[in-house]
Amino acid sequence: MTIKRKKRNLLPVFKDRRPAQLTFLISLLIPVLLAFVFLVILPVLQSTEMLKKNRLQTKQTAALIPPDRESAHKMAALLAEEAYVNSLNKLALQDSVTLLVDLQDSLAALCIKGVMVRKCRLVHFRKSYAIRHFKSQDSLYNWLYPPFVVLKEYATVPKSPIRMMKAPKDSNEARVYAQEETKPVEEKDVHFTLECSRGLNLRFEQIQQADVAGWREKWKFEMEQILEQARLTLKALRRGQLPQHQLWIEMDISPEDAKAIYRALPKKAGLALRL
Repeated sequence: MTIKRKKRNLLPVFKDRRPAQLTFLISLLIPVLLAFVFLVILPVLQSTEMLKKNRLQTKQTAALIPPDRESAHKMAALLAEEAYVNSLNKLALQDSVTLLVDLQDSLAALCIKGVMVRKCRLVHFRKSYAIRHFKSQDSLYNWLYPPFVVLKEYATVPKSPIRMMKAPKDSNEARVYAQEETKPVEEKDVHFTLECSRGLNLRFEQIQQADVAGWREKWKFEMEQILEQARLTLKALRRGQLPQHQLWIEMDISPEDAKAIYRALPKKAGLALRL
């Protein structure tokens, strides 16, 4: 005699109705699966995405790390060179005489439409320490470009010299005058200063040593500039303003070149500077 074992019903409520049992089990599993997705899978995906973003930001931050001193000097030199080239291009559009000062090649040149018509060698030059400090700043390009404009001029020689000559009475006297050695218009020592925009002062000095009269003339010339600067400083202080700091460059050149530069420059002349 065989005994039949009854199949065990896991869900006695539904008895032997398998479709109903499956539907009930699925309805129980769906909330569990949803909870697993929202509580486990989605947070893991979000954390992975955040890690990727953090790695990307870390790389970008590493790329934006301030450069070292050598790289900063190279960047400043490139900005100064770019400002110099752009200034030359802008001055080439002008019809008047412009001035080029190249401290790297120790050269000062008079230019017309971008073409050098006279080159003057700088025997020696000195510049204020503030320019060296200013050269390492981010605002160097904005200081060098656009081209500087000459606002004021101070000199020990006249801008337009006049030669007084006695007219010959006849041809014989004219031949005598022609054979005589022509004397220079003036024999003064040449010193002049160009006050430019953005606080730049260019001082040109002759290389020859001056005599007693020349030293007296130079001292008078320098005292006039000192008094003028003091007057402007007091005027600014009375208005409640800070006086503008002057950045100077002093250059030694020959007297002939100094006269040529000073007398060739027109009013409000343009100037390109290469540090």
